[in-house]
Amino acid sequence: MNNLHTPSSRPLRIAVWVFGCLSALLAALLIVLLVRQAADKRASADVFRASEDEILTLESARESSLGRIAELETECANLKAEIAALEAERDQLTAAFEDSDDFYKMMNDKVDGLTAKIDEYEREIENLRSNIASLDTVYGIDINEQFNILQELSALLAAPVMITDTIEVTDENGLAVTDANGNKLTEEIEVEPHIALYYEDIEHGYRYEYHSDDVFDSASLIKAPFTLSLLLKASEEQEQIAEEIRKRAEAGIDEPYEPELLYDFSQSIIYTQEEYAHPGSGKIIECEDGTEFTYLELIQYLLRYSDNVAYAVLRSSYDIGILRSYVREIGAVSMYQSLSNMSAADAGLIMKKIYEFTESDAAYASLMKEAMIGSAHSVIIPQAVSPKKTAHKYGWDTDAYHDAAIVYDANPYVIAIMTDYDQGGAEVNEYLRSLAALIDRLHTNFYKVK
Repeated sequence: MNNLHTPSSRPLRIAVWVFGCLSALLAALLIVLLVRQAADKRASADVFRASEDEILTLESARESSLGRIAELETECANLKAEIAALEAERDQLTAAFEDSDDFYKMMNDKVDGLTAKIDEYEREIENLRSNIASLDTVYGIDINEQFNILQELSALLAAPVMITDTIEVTDENGLAVTDANGNKLTEEIEVEPHIALYYEDIEHGYRYEYHSDDVFDSASLIKAPFTLSLLLKASEEQEQIAEEIRKRAEAGIDEPYEPELLYDFSQSIIYTQEEYAHPGSGKIIECEDGTEFTYLELIQYLLRYSDNVAYAVLRSSYDIGILRSYVREIGAVSMYQSLSNMSAADAGLIMKKIYEFTESDAAYASLMKEAMIGSAHSVIIPQAVSPKKTAHKYGWDTDAYHDAAIVYDANPYVIAIMTDYDQGGAEVNEYLRSLAALIDRLHTNFYKVK
């Protein structure tokens, strides 16, 4: 009976069996899940530990890099400090060198200045020795003779040839007096001329001056300083060209050298009265149309004949500012405001400058000297001091009659006579020659041995 099962218990047994199987299956699944979970945890732990290691490694590397960066920054800062120190030292040395250069330059300049001063003193000593040697001769002059010459000169200047002037006749009210036909009556009167005189011994500086700073209309005397200023510039240009040729030869340069000349005196004009005729003094105006003149010939005509055509051409071709600068450079005060003005003292100064130029080896020195020695209208100074040679320039215009010259004595001198005579003539020329002759006697007596 015990082994017998009733029909109603069978489904229950089946259910229990199924439940048991399911339970076993679930238990197995649970075990599998637990085992896998444990394995995953172990894997996760390994991964975590691996990540931590990497992080630690990276952190270590970063800290190492930061440390290296800090070291490099420190090293960089140290280098910058060293650079700053070196720059400071360099600047200090540079400044020291600059100071040294300035110091040596200053010392060299001082040495040059002292050398120049020594040279100047040596020249003065030489002059003193020369003067001492001259005491037995030059300063052994006849004082009485010198006094007599000065007395004659003063008397001559006090009694000049008078200027005859024509004036209108006026009544007591200052009104013009007329004749029966209504023509104004005139009369001739004598007016004392304005005369100035300047003499200077070129070497020793002996002087005689009479109204020498009074200003006159320069007339054609202006052509002398104009030509001098022009030829000085032209000579400087020739010197520069010669120096450049020398440098090129030293450098072995064989290429043709053709400098552009500012003062090209080979250029020429073809004279026609219509284009070039100019009233006043000169010879070119007498020439036929079609006559050719180079600028070099114009300069010679300017100096020999005081040619107004030559002067007009040259003045229009070259900047008159060159002359203005030159008169200021040499201190020709009377010409500062107007180049039409000149004093006897400044005329003498200009003649001294011409002497210095013409006695030099400048390119156009001999040209100027020869032209002025051959200058026309030689009736005043050249005749007065003959047979001594002179290089002179005269001036002649309304209220202006002048002559200025270099006299080539054994001891050369300059002389300038300026007047407001309207013209020369025998009487006036003779009077002015007398003045020049007395100056020549005065000069000669300085060197006359008793």
